[in-house]
Amino acid sequence: MAAHFPDIAATVLREANFSLPLSFTCTVNDKGSVSLLGTNYHTPASAYTSYFAPLTTRLNKPFPVGNSPWDLFRPAPNVIQLLIHSILLNVLPSYDDQLFPSLHRSIQNARGVSILTARYLHPDPECREQKRATSVVVSVAPADASALLPSLNLFC
Repeated sequence: MAAHFPDIAATVLREANFSLPLSFTCTVNDKGSVSLLGTNYHTPASAYTSYFAPLTTRLNKPFPVGNSPWDLFRPAPNVIQLLIHSILLNVLPSYDDQLFPSLHRSIQNARGVSILTARYLHPDPECREQKRATSVVVSVAPADASALLPSLNLFC
């Protein structure tokens, strides 16, 4: 499948008069998930989204899997996770579900960036209890990562 699907995908797109590059690589993991990657890094995955249904249909023809057909193609998650160290615990919320709103507001104010997720690096509250500061992991869109690097001061 990994050897033949890039050519099948290019054929589907060529038949649809797709004008962007038709060169792909394909990998299939041990659970059967297919990753189709365009080799031209300047072509965004969103350029292919209207072709996901025909690509999936064509994938199901030469590689049928019985009563469980291949799911519709979809873009892979596209976020960057950043680690923020040494945040004083006394300025962070006590409850995990309050971490995102608190960090979102502070990072938005500090750098104008909207984070997508936030979590403690060490999720066990008892592990953090004995410490003065902790680390958190935030997810941001790739375009926003540079605004938070190389460092970020929060809360004081």
